[in-house]
Order: sequence, then structure tokens, then C-alpha cells
Amino acid sequence: MAPSPRVFDFPPFRLDTGQGVLLRNGERVPLIPKAVDLLAVLVAEAGRVVSKEQLLERVWPDAFVQEGNLSKLVFLLRRELEAAGSSRIETVSKRGYVFRGAVTDATAPLDSGTTPAARTVAVLPFAAVGGAPPHLSESLADEVLVALSRGGELSVVARTSSFKFGAGDVDVRDAGRRLGVAWLVEGSVRADGDRVRVTASLVEGATAFQRWTETFDRSQADLAGVPEAIATRIAAALLPSPPSAPRSRHPVDPHAYELYLQGRYLWNRRPGEATWQALECFQQAARLDPAFAEAWAGMADVYSTLGSWEAGVLPHDEAQEQARGHAQRALELDPHLAAAHATLAYTALHYKWDPAAAEAGFARALRGNPAYAAAHHWLSHALIAQGRVAESLAASRAALAHDPMNLLLTVHMSWHHHMAREQVQALDAAERAVRMDPHFHWGHYFLAWAAEAGHDPARAVEAARAAVRCLDDAVMRAALGRALAVAGDRAGARAVAEVLARDDEGLGRYAYELALIQLGLEDRDRALDLLGRARERRSGWMVYLRVDPRMDPLRSDPRFTALLP
Repeated sequence: MAPSPRVFDFPPFRLDTGQGVLLRNGERVPLIPKAVDLLAVLVAEAGRVVSKEQLLERVWPDAFVQEGNLSKLVFLLRRELEAAGSSRIETVSKRGYVFRGAVTDATAPLDSGTTPAARTVAVLPFAAVGGAPPHLSESLADEVLVALSRGGELSVVARTSSFKFGAGDVDVRDAGRRLGVAWLVEGSVRADGDRVRVTASLVEGATAFQRWTETFDRSQADLAGVPEAIATRIAAALLPSPPSAPRSRHPVDPHAYELYLQGRYLWNRRPGEATWQALECFQQAARLDPAFAEAWAGMADVYSTLGSWEAGVLPHDEAQEQARGHAQRALELDPHLAAAHATLAYTALHYKWDPAAAEAGFARALRGNPAYAAAHHWLSHALIAQGRVAESLAASRAALAHDPMNLLLTVHMSWHHHMAREQVQALDAAERAVRMDPHFHWGHYFLAWAAEAGHDPARAVEAARAAVRCLDDAVMRAALGRALAVAGDRAGARAVAEVLARDDEGLGRYAYELALIQLGLEDRDRALDLLGRARERRSGWMVYLRVDPRMDPLRSDPRFTALLP
């Protein structure tokens, strides 16, 4: 079966494999067809060495040709690429060739030619007009998305994907095709003193026909009810029977609601200082209106993130206890709040080390919001911790289906396959993420994992170094330390471990990562000591001890068994 046509961008070039052409600044580059075929293989594997044998087989699948033919095509391609000062093809001695340069797969991910289901919806970011602050328009659109997702009658694309499209002047046909939805919601927000005018429209993706539009002219004091009203009107237009009555909610203090919207806006710009600013907004909102459940849920999300293993900003145990307390308070005020159920389940998994309780919590979140991609994502973690591989894969795929343009959920598939001991699939998923965005640190990070598991330590080191180049933080450096250790660079691994331990300042934030480096150095006693420290600080990694393949060298040691949660 022939591979599906794909389009790759590496400015100033565009390669269209379906048409078999290479364009430079829109002009066709004169190349023989086999040169285009060769470039297609190398670009699709950008950053990865492709052996000469593989290239000969893929470019000339039905013929035997001399290696000299391959060398001639490489020469032709180099001449064109290097003349434009663009990407390059490097020779890797005794191995093959590698394409160096940033490549974007411009092929629409969901353009399968099939008609999307009639009840699929995406909410685009609303445009801020007439002096309306950007946080107001964006957060109101986000609130509409959440309101539409409740109940499960409509399948709603997550914000990470739908908000990739800019506010206003969007080609709805293209957006609908790329997101795989039948309907899109557009809108605008205009502010004038104490008055806010919100206009929303429901547009058919295939035809750009406007099915419904309405303007809501409200004072700031009445703004909190607008997203629910918009969602109710849209559901009425799309569902065969009248939707259930809007969820009754606490009458929110208008100033608290404004702070909450600011917090949501900042929260979606994490990590960094914006995270702390979001926390401050949520805290102020809760002080103004202590019965405002969403503000407490916002604080829970922030603390959960600040104490997560990938952030390491706050000690894990302290942060997760804060997250747990704030989520519980939110649910006391609103038992149906899906976000709070998901955060509480996250703490059950990564703080209480209780994957069964976490599974139940994520299920509750999904009953309230079946399109909640993050809940599907973390449900897959809870399932893999219990060794339920097939169910975890289904949850991982559901997360990606609801958020198809989310690169983190794409690379999460590599994490899933690694934990499931499916290393060929883990490598493929990580490579796919790197091809989609060569600057995304998590793609290289998980590629290092997969390469190590595939017994390619040199490639693991290369991938880990690329991850550090993309984001020089403790987690990426720890991955490099582990890769160096496994590759036999003991001095390099120890140097990374020393810096990491010093930066940790005795807080135990990176004890698990340090244990992995020591395990790579075959110092099992030190690795076990560090795992004990990770257990003391309630590291979220401990819940995966039973399934993490990197822990295999310790499984026969009774000291390791004693550490299992």
C-alpha cells in the first residue's frame, strides 16, 4: 500500500509528496522524480539517521540499483538545499544520511475525506473589539466551551486544539476540516464602561452557513450567566430534543468573576510567572466570593501543576496537599464540577498512590464532561499504573480524539507504549512528535527513553541533548544524565547528577530522576536510597514503580519490594 500523501514545510521549501514536487518560495524546483522520492523519505525522518539500505529499499522498492545512484541523488538535493541556505543532508559515517532542519508536517491531521459527525463542535477564541481586554474575550469563549461540554450530548474539541486558530478572520471551512467538526462557534466581545456586548454565532464548517447568531448585552454584574446562555442556545439548535435546563449556579460576585476570568487567561499561559499571577487572581476571587467554586478549583489546578514532577517548582507533597484541599472545597460548593473531580483524582494518583480511587475520580469528571481531554489523559495514567494496558490505550486515544492538535497528548502515546513495554510503538510515537515540532522538548525527551529501551544509547544521548537545547530545566537535564549513564559516560552522568542534587537544595523534588541516573551507573544501593527519599516526599513517580521498565534491575531486591506503594 502506498503511503498517504503528505506536505512538509522547511522554509523556504515546501515538499508535496502527493504531487511529487518540491517548491522554493512557491516556485517549482526542477528535480527528477527519484530525487523527490528520496527527499520525502529523509524529511519524513528528519533528525533521524536513515541507513543506505533503507533508502535504497524505499526509493527503489522494485529494482536493484547501485549505491552510486543514491550518492548522485544526495548530491543533487544538497546543491538545491544549500544554495538556499536552508536545511541540509548530512552523511553519517558507516550508517547513512540524516536530514537536519526544522520540519513542519503541514498535512491536515484530520482531513480524511469523511464527513464529521453532526454533533461535533469547536469553539474558536472570541475576538476582542472596542477596547475589550483580551482576557475577557478569550476566557468567555473558554467558558462557553466548558458549558457546551457538560452532559455529553455534544462532542466538543478541547481548547488546546480549537484555540490554535486566531480570533476573527478564520476560514471556518479550513478550521472545521482540520479539527474534524461539523460546527464551529465564533464570537466577539465589546466592552464599554460597565456594559459588555457578547456576540456569538454557530457556523456550519462545510458551508460556512450561519445557523444561529445572537448578541447578549449585559452589565458586568450579569456577565457570569452569558456563557451558559450561549451554550443553551447552541445545544437547542443542534440537538433533536430540548437540552436540559441550564445548570443552576451560585450568583457570582462580578468583581470575583472578572478576577476568575483573568486567572483563566493567565493559567493558559503557563509555565512561568503567569502561573503565579493566575494563582493570585484565583485567590483574590475566592476572598471576594468564598462560595465561588470555580475559583477554588482554579487554585487546585495551579497547586497541582506547581508540584508536578515535570514542574518541580514546589515540593510535591506540600503542593499536592494544597491541591487536594482546594479541590475538596470546590466540590463542597459544587459537586458537579468536572475540573475539581479531575484534580482530586490526580492527587489520588500521584500523592495518595491510589490508582483505583483515581480511576473512579476521573470517571466522575468524565460523566460531567465527556469531552474533558485532560481527564481522559490522566485516566490512561491511572489504568497503566494498574497494568491495564488495553484500557489505558483506549483512554489515551480518547484524549487525542477530543484534542487532536495537542502535541503533548501526541507525545503521551510514547509514554504509554514505554510503560506498556511496547518499545517499537514508543519510538514511533516519539519520532512522530519530533517531526511535528522539532522544538518541542517533550518529543526529544521521550525519544531518549524509547531509544534507550531500544538498545541505542548513542541515539538516546543525542535525543536528550536535543531536549536540553529546547528547554534547559532539571527534568530535561536529568534525562541527559540518565542517557549518559546508560551510554557509559560515567563522568558526564555524575556531573549532571551533582548539579541536579545541588539545585534540588535537599527538597527531594528530583529524587526519582536522580535514582534513575544512579541506576544507569549501576549503583543500586544509591538508587534505592534515592527512591526511599522519593517515597518520603510522596513523589508522583512512585505509583508507576510496578510497571516502569527502567526499574527492572531492582525487582529482585527485597528493599525495592518494600518501597512499592
